[in-house]
Amino acid sequence: ERYDLIERLATRIAEVCAVDSRVKGTKVTVRKLHPPVRAMVDHVAVSVER
Repeated sequence: ERYDLIERLATRIAEVCAVDSRVKGTKVTVRKLHPPVRAMVDHVAVSVER
């Protein structure tokens, strides 16, 4: 699968984890190094909790 947004990737990973009935909750953090943005940043990140 391909994702244009790291938010969607993090959500999808959390969804896949939630399929397992043993999983009671998840926290997924996705970090992209050297993103293609105009600001001078080392990385961007997003976290999703379910």
